[in-house]
Amino acid sequence: MVVKTLFISVIFSSLTHAAAPLPKALIAIEKKYQSAKTLTTEFEQTTQVALTQSQKHDKGVISFKRPDKMHWQTMEPNPGLLVCDGKTYSIYTPPFDKNERGSVIIKKASEVRSELATQLLSGQFSGIKSLQFKKISNFTFELHPNKGHGSEVKSIILEINAKKEIITGVTLHHLNGNIVLLRFNNTVLGSKLDDSMFRFVPPAGTDTFKE
Repeated sequence: MVVKTLFISVIFSSLTHAAAPLPKALIAIEKKYQSAKTLTTEFEQTTQVALTQSQKHDKGVISFKRPDKMHWQTMEPNPGLLVCDGKTYSIYTPPFDKNERGSVIIKKASEVRSELATQLLSGQFSGIKSLQFKKISNFTFELHPNKGHGSEVKSIILEINAKKEIITGVTLHHLNGNIVLLRFNNTVLGSKLDDSMFRFVPPAGTDTFKE
């Protein structure tokens, strides 16, 4: 399922020691993002699979509405949709042709593991207590999980536009050798997003699976 590649899941454990203070540039971005009730951005995702030495590319649009609503739509090459209304996650895969049925997997929000990529691109830096931030340049930061964290991620590269105070990219290097690169364009903060955007109504002919 295409949309499964969106779930770069990491469970966060508590710190055994205090995390280093956030760099000033990230503090400014976090303040700007947190003051906006909504965020919409176009994304391009490249997934490099170490085992098969292959690459996969996806494009689409992501929208957030605080505190807990999300609409993550993959448009190319294969459509897919993830919607969270704050209580449930709906992961929808449309039919490939008119003779097939689409499917949706519904999960309780409380049962979905914390999404590291989502926290990073929505500017929730202070809430990621298990990562250490290291400044590489004025627009690039390297992040590492603390030892004993149990993360599936080895390291993360966070790219920003310091002048505009926006996040432009997140690269996750996994312990298994996989690399996921997310690039963000045309980011808009504070636009009006109706709650109906974050409620998924399955089209007719959709198979529903609850987990």
